[in-house]
Amino acid sequence: MATKCTDEVWAGVKSGEFNGYSFYGDVHKYPATVLVEVAKQITGITEKSTVDVLPFHEHTFIVNLNNKAQIVSGKTDAVLAHSHIIKKGTATEMAIDHSHRVFME
Repeated sequence: MATKCTDEVWAGVKSGEFNGYSFYGDVHKYPATVLVEVAKQITGITEKSTVDVLPFHEHTFIVNLNNKAQIVSGKTDAVLAHSHIIKKGTATEMAIDHSHRVFME
């Protein structure tokens, strides 16, 4: 949402005369039915590893989702002779004493 003030009010903001902004509005709720399309598969790149066990590295990943957007399965590619399983939405499982954060957009 955006609002636009008058030139006179904007001059007051720039001069420091006004140092805050507040607006008023009404909200009206009404029932609605919506159709939401859920992705069946998400791909991306993990965050780089943050431990000194291996050289810093990242993985590409693929995650399969059900119709409620819950993770069914997921896995990263193999880098430095290892890969990771993804069971949760925020991190890979441990492999060679480290894991990676996963960002699904």
